[in-house]
Amino acid sequence: MSTPAQKRSPAPETENRVLVELWRSFSAEELQEKGEELALAEMQCDEIEAKRRESAADFAKQIKDLRGRISQLSKQIQTKGAERPTWCVARFHSPRQATKQIFRLDTGELVREEAMSETECQQKLFHEPGEAG
Repeated sequence: MSTPAQKRSPAPETENRVLVELWRSFSAEELQEKGEELALAEMQCDEIEAKRRESAADFAKQIKDLRGRISQLSKQIQTKGAERPTWCVARFHSPRQATKQIFRLDTGELVREEAMSETECQQKLFHEPGEAG
């Protein structure tokens, strides 16, 4: 019987060469290569995680935007309408000085009556009777 330290030449008919996974220590060069592989893998992992975070933020924004739109549409359906730009006319110093009335042009409906701003008062200071605002 042979000891592990002894080398034998195989007998051609009774032995075959086989590859077996056995523990072997790395050489200094192999350890250096493994260290470089580890550093590269770590960098790649960091890059992928950064891309994942960026993608997650993009998806979160898209979802948030869609949820906002869904909420807006649901409210419009529930109330059967929405505020939209509508042409109106403002009548200054009406019904009294320093106030204005706002009327819809399409229906003539009084929308609101409010105080004129300081700028409006200055611009309309010399309002003459019968003059359109």
